[in-house]
Amino acid sequence: MTAWVVTRPGGDFDQGALITHVRAALAGYKCPKQVFELAALPRDHLGKLVRSELAVRTALSREVSALVRRGDAALGLRYFADPDPDLVSVPLYGEGLVTVCAPTHRLARARKVTAKMLAGEAWVAFPVRQGSSGESYARCWRSVWPRSG
Repeated sequence: MTAWVVTRPGGDFDQGALITHVRAALAGYKCPKQVFELAALPRDHLGKLVRSELAVRTALSREVSALVRRGDAALGLRYFADPDPDLVSVPLYGEGLVTVCAPTHRLARARKVTAKMLAGEAWVAFPVRQGSSGESYARCWRSVWPRSG
């Protein structure tokens, strides 16, 4: 669970002290694991709290799944479906790899660059980290490269 706190101007904010105070008053499952300090709560033109602006954060795909699995988030966005049968993964759209080159490169004018066209090129890519089979780049690489011939 996450909490958002608006402090008074010039007020002192101590996340640890606040969590300790709340733990003494509430059941453990109701206590926040993290607290964010805000200058003001996000509100719409009618003054209504905009909760969706409070809930946005970034994380790696495996962290997103872990947050949903633990119940710290009801919904997350990640790359590729999670293989965990206890989670439901619904694709939004496919994200393709993009070739980046200098304007003078022979591929700069190509309408579509295929993996086969990269043969013999000196190029830079992110290394596939050991144990990162769930990472976006590793999955794309493993699916695109064998089809390129």
